[in-house]
Amino acid sequence: MIVDASVAFKWLVEESDSDQAIRWIGSGASLLAPTLILSETGHAMTKCIRRGELSAKGADERFARLTTLLTLFDDTPFMARAFDLSITLRHGFYDCLYLAAAEALGD
Repeated sequence: MIVDASVAFKWLVEESDSDQAIRWIGSGASLLAPTLILSETGHAMTKCIRRGELSAKGADERFARLTTLLTLFDDTPFMARAFDLSITLRHGFYDCLYLAAAEALGD
C-alpha cells in the first residue's frame, strides 16, 4: 500500500484520525512510500515546531522513526507520469506523484 505524507504525519504527531492511521502500522500490509514523503513530512513537522504546536525536543527522533515504519522507493521513475496526471487532473503535483507510483506498482 502506498502511504502519503498526511498519513505518515499522523503516525508521528497526534492529530485528528491518528488512531485510524496508526492501525495500518500493524495491519500486515506492506507500507510503501516515495522518498518525497520524507521532505513532505519533515516540512510539516518543522512548520508545527515553528508555530509552537510541536516541541522540538524529540521531534528528530519521531522523524527518524518514519523510515522504520515503511519501505521507501525512488520516486524518479514516476515524475513524468505525475506531471501528466497533475496537468490532466488539475491537481497538485506531489499528490499525483503518489498516484503515479500507485498506478505503476499496482497499489
